[in-house]
Amino acid sequence: MALSLKDVLNIQQQLRRFDPGHAADDAVATRNWTKLNSEKVVLYQERSQKESRPFLLAWQTEWMVGKLAMLGHGSTVSIDATFGTNKYGFQLVTMVCFDAFQNGIPCLCAIMERHEAVDLVTILTEVKKKVNAYRVDTLKSPDSWRPSCFLVDDAKEENIALR
Repeated sequence: MALSLKDVLNIQQQLRRFDPGHAADDAVATRNWTKLNSEKVVLYQERSQKESRPFLLAWQTEWMVGKLAMLGHGSTVSIDATFGTNKYGFQLVTMVCFDAFQNGIPCLCAIMERHEAVDLVTILTEVKKKVNAYRVDTLKSPDSWRPSCFLVDDAKEENIALR
């Protein structure tokens, strides 16, 4: 399905409306963004040095949740992380499910301060809750969401988190 001109104009209009409050620092801008987009935020955890809590932000649109619920159940789901591609050295984690033609469909995006299994487990737990709620409410399916397998790169932490 291709984007129409109307879709592009709607996206442009939404981006113009987005105003993170002209925050002086990125933490405040991120907090404001999560408030404005609360329906898309799966998990938001602010960084706390006092409590040794890392920054975590995961988001999905309702469309992404639906695709993961339908195409990811009993099928293959891929998780990949990029390392240090931004000025903070945070990683971008993406989850992809596959359609009947094996086209990858993005179904989760997350930003993590560190690459540890406990952080990925925290995100995946929230994703599973959201997808299961979608399966019950929208698909009227009592089955718990469970992919048949996960594809991961060679990251040890991803393998630990999935077990």
